Amino acid sequence: MRSKLNLLIVLAVLVLLAINASDGFAIGGNVGTRSAQFLKIGAGARAVGMGSAFVGLANDATAIYWNPAGLAYIDKTQFSFMHLWWFQDIAYEYFAHAQPTKYGTIGWSLAYLHMDPLQGRDVEGEPTSDFRASDMAITLGYGNRIAKDIFIGGSIKYINEKIEDEMASTFAFDLGFLHRTQFKNLFLGGSFQNWGGTLKFAEEPDKLPSNAKLGLCYTVSLARNPLNLAVDFVIPSDAKTGLHLGAEYIYNHMIMGRLGYRTETDLGFLSGISFGVGFLYARTESYRIDYAFVPQGVLGNTHTISLTVTF
Repeated sequence: MRSKLNLLIVLAVLVLLAINASDGFAIGGNVGTRSAQFLKIGAGARAVGMGSAFVGLANDATAIYWNPAGLAYIDKTQFSFMHLWWFQDIAYEYFAHAQPTKYGTIGWSLAYLHMDPLQGRDVEGEPTSDFRASDMAITLGYGNRIAKDIFIGGSIKYINEKIEDEMASTFAFDLGFLHRTQFKNLFLGGSFQNWGGTLKFAEEPDKLPSNAKLGLCYTVSLARNPLNLAVDFVIPSDAKTGLHLGAEYIYNHMIMGRLGYRTETDLGFLSGISFGVGFLYARTESYRIDYAFVPQGVLGNTHTISLTVTF
């Protein structure tokens, strides 16, 4: 009874926060109009290969991005490194570290978006000197068990955007929960990302791209190997509501194949698809290499590779 009550309280808080930060769920409007759009880029090739359906499965160091409650599942020191080849010579780096303690698991991450120099233009459109732009987010998170089958977590992040000599920064918060349901292999998760804070380059401050997510993950056995099936319901503040669908098949605890789909893309059916593979080497320490491929229509294709080390 207590576990169910705690879960209802967590759900109610997440819904209230989402309504407040997303202006009453402005579904389908104002697409991409908020600042710090790089915060939408997923962390880790594993999750990206699963169509970014990871809220109910988050059980590695990238949980600090997807659902900080998932940090509570990590029982060993873990590091995760990611590199993303994005569009137009833009690259994205992500690093996360999770450290279990007797008081719960703490973690931190660094996200950095950078690009080649851009050609400057004056007010008349004439070429000027090149300039650079970059985005960065540093996050500190915590996850712990509050009841037998309920885990909660939260994080605070420092966000910075820089265009040549102009710079804007702010702070934001994430909240999340995970619940192991009465069905043995079914997990329910929820997260709220990028709550609070604004970035101001000119006169008017811009809000962050906040969102609320509710996810399910169910694990079944296929040919005596685990198959993770995940779905996330995503309600963003500056885009249309969508579903993220993902599957991960783990063969012989060593080789992983992944497939996913995101419904909210505007670049055609194929741009919602994602593919991924992973390879795990484990002895006293474990090393997992993951790769994800995501076609993005006319924008091109993106490639994500990551390394996760556990010891």
